[in-house]
Amino acid sequence: METSKRTSHKILALVLSVLMLVPFGLPFVPMAEAASTWDGSIGDPGWSLYYYSGNDYYLESAGALVYFLNRIANKNTFAGKTVHLMVDVDLANRDFGDSVWPYNTGDDYAFQGTFDGGGHTISNFKMTSSNHRVALFRTAKNATFRNLNFENVFIDDASDSNKKNGFAALVGFINGDGYVTFENIHVNSGSIYGYNYVGAIAG
Repeated sequence: METSKRTSHKILALVLSVLMLVPFGLPFVPMAEAASTWDGSIGDPGWSLYYYSGNDYYLESAGALVYFLNRIANKNTFAGKTVHLMVDVDLANRDFGDSVWPYNTGDDYAFQGTFDGGGHTISNFKMTSSNHRVALFRTAKNATFRNLNFENVFIDDASDSNKKNGFAALVGFINGDGYVTFENIHVNSGSIYGYNYVGAIAG
């Protein structure tokens, strides 16, 4: 019985000490996690940051997002797959140019799955290109994008004399006779310049 009393006293003391850390009358608000920042690399970030289970892929870093985009440029359409962004991403105003997703045409280079941002934010995305389809996803077909925010986007066609098409934060071009669905997508700030077919979400 004595042991039971001592244990209950310890538990009560622990509860009281936790309560003293929270000001009375104020709600407890957890601290937001810092965004994952891209370091400019394109290679495989490793299993712990980019992984899949069945038809679901999970991106847990800025590097994982960039690696995923570059895989589309290498003819991985992700058809029938759902890709989940698990963190806020800061792309650090590093110019995507044509390096992460080189300009190509055809269904083989179009994202054809579902991209779920999970309510996360991609900030400081910059891309200038003298080619068509300047956006985070250059081309998409039969795809769904949902639950994603953009902050401080900068898109530019590099030269007005290029007369290229398709400038936006998210999708530059909807390929062929396909469709693209957007759900809960927000471009909150930034600048998007282009010669023709210019939009906030899709060009």
